[in-house]
Amino acid sequence: MRYSKGKTHSFCTELYGPSFMASVIQDKGPECRGLLDRIELDMDMALDGLQHYKGVKFSQNYRKAPEYKQSFNETEMKIYEVMAGRPYPK
Repeated sequence: MRYSKGKTHSFCTELYGPSFMASVIQDKGPECRGLLDRIELDMDMALDGLQHYKGVKFSQNYRKAPEYKQSFNETEMKIYEVMAGRPYPK
């Protein structure tokens, strides 16, 4: 499903609470890191679930490769940007 910025922010506010998302929008470090950590956890859990599907070959060794880590991190940052409506603060 594709969200517009307003709908994404509304969805995130419902999921994490208005004060948490307000802190993310204000680029407060702990909350921004918390959102990024949650995205990472959700992505990891989803990828772990792939190994339970017959015919899907997704080894743990592949997940340790530098190319995988780079792609994972780029994807994580894109998801953060969509959810927060802004890039992760540097």
